[in-house]
Formats: sequence, C-alpha cells, structure tokens
Amino acid sequence: MWGKINYSNWEIIYRKRNRFVNIENHEHQDYLHFTANYMGYPVLIDSGLASYMKNHIHSNARSAEYHNSILIDGYAYTPSNMKAFPDEYNNPDNLSKETKIKNGYKLILKTSGFDRIDKTINFERHIIIDNESLTIIDNSNSEVNHRIENYFHFDNNLNFLDDPNYFKFNLNNSTIEFMNHTKELKDSKLNIYSKQYGITEKKKVLSSTNIINSSKPVIHRLNII
Repeated sequence: MWGKINYSNWEIIYRKRNRFVNIENHEHQDYLHFTANYMGYPVLIDSGLASYMKNHIHSNARSAEYHNSILIDGYAYTPSNMKAFPDEYNNPDNLSKETKIKNGYKLILKTSGFDRIDKTINFERHIIIDNESLTIIDNSNSEVNHRIENYFHFDNNLNFLDDPNYFKFNLNNSTIEFMNHTKELKDSKLNIYSKQYGITEKKKVLSSTNIINSSKPVIHRLNII
C-alpha cells in the first residue's frame, strides 16, 4: 500500500495505489500524496486526522487539499461522497512506478480518476529526487486547458527565513527554497494537522493555481541552495 524511496538525504513515502469500493470506509484521498523528509527531518508532512465528527474543525482532513496533492477544476481524483456514485465511477486505475535514473530516482504516479472530467487527461505525477532538488511535475495528456490547484503542507518546526521573494527555510547546514507557489494560506482550516487523534497543531500550507494541458506541465521544486 505504501512505498518508500531513500536517496541522498531524501526520504519519500507515497501511496502506491488504492481503489475505493462503494461502502463506508475511512479512506483518504491520498493517492498522488507523498511526504518528504530531509536529513531525517520532516519537510512535507501528512495532515493526519484529529476527528471523524462532522462538526469538528478537522473533520475534512481526508480530502485531497489536506494532502500534498491536487484538485483539477475543483475536483479530486475520486469523489468525496463515494456512496453517491456507482463503483466504476469511484474506482480509478492508479499505478505507481519507481525508476532509477542517472543521478537519482524518478517516481511516476498515474491515475485515471480525472478522466471523469475529461477522458483524455490520463494524469501523471512525476517526482524526481537527486542530490540538489526534489521536483514535482504534474502532467495532463489533454489538449484542453484545465485549472489545477496544488497544495503543499510543511512542518511548522522548520526554521523559516524571512524573505519577501522566496519561501525558504534552513535545515541543519542546508538552505532549501521552494519554487513556484502562488501564496501561503493563513488562518485556514488547512493550517491544522494532527499527529495524534483528538489533538491538533499548526502547519504551514502553500498553494498554487495554474493552467495545465498536454504541452504545459506544472512544476514545483524544492532546491537545496
């Protein structure tokens, strides 16, 4: 169910695949999501879930935007209300593949889940790890323009630097810069995460909104500078 890649100082943990069934369950919309540690320290984190109670501020944390994941045209790769749709609508084909490349690793995550929006999207997320960066490339195979929203959740204990132009933080003797976010979300429910059920803490969340099509992938990168 979960995979792990260790390369250089990076550790990436990702969901290998999942298929929803049309029954009550506790699945999260966490395919395409991954966490990243650098030199043993958490950088991109999982939001956890503090409560299953619908009136709790953290009750929606199973959804894609609470993960290091995406929405296309406002939709996740699988519907939130699973029981309202037939099984074949809820069960996208999700495939993952790790590939050793010359200077690191490439992880490819594929899903047909967005094809209910446009049958030619055939979405792929490529995560490339090398000694100098962690790169996330989101790809649509459709020639049609679609709006993609990316979410990235950072551990709040990182040593963030005050820079008006870039999102940077120090980690041990390294400085890491995050490229291509649009804004930092503040005073949002998305800023909450839970390491232990019933307990909430704060985290930083960056988001970006772009247009994606077959000739225009969306790229985000953590550069070690």
